[in-house]
Amino acid sequence: MNVALIGMPASGKTRVGRELAKLKKMLFIDTDEEIKKIYGDIKGIFEEKGEEFFREIESDVVKKISEVDNAVISTGGGVILKEDNMSALKKNSVVVYLFVSPKTVFGRTKRITRPVVGDLQSAKKLYEKRSALYEKYADLKVDSNDYDLKRKTEEIILFLENYGEKK
Repeated sequence: MNVALIGMPASGKTRVGRELAKLKKMLFIDTDEEIKKIYGDIKGIFEEKGEEFFREIESDVVKKISEVDNAVISTGGGVILKEDNMSALKKNSVVVYLFVSPKTVFGRTKRITRPVVGDLQSAKKLYEKRSALYEKYADLKVDSNDYDLKRKTEEIILFLENYGEKK
């Protein structure tokens, strides 16, 4: 069984994922890092080939990664835009939605460049477009507006322990 982390850009998926994998002695896989290994810089892909091309290669990576077992998978923020991605992940994963507000997204991304978040207004639009999909696919929703890594990982671990009993 895997744990797949979904959420807006800068919601903490990589940070939480690394810590969770360490604590649970699981493999950590970041889909964005896997894409970078094969295709290079994500911002460059968006600029040169467009979002549609990026979503296609993201789907290829997600399908391959979803076959792995005992991994924490940090996904890109837009992974939920393709139902096939989520079907592949949900076959062998508990899906955890790291929720952050648009204001938090903008605050965290204004220091770094993200292809789909340029200002607070674009963060709000992105949130409006994606929030229902994050909710739809999530087995667990964790507030990630703060930087309390210990609280977030403990909440996920407790859920995972109880999740096995529910099945």
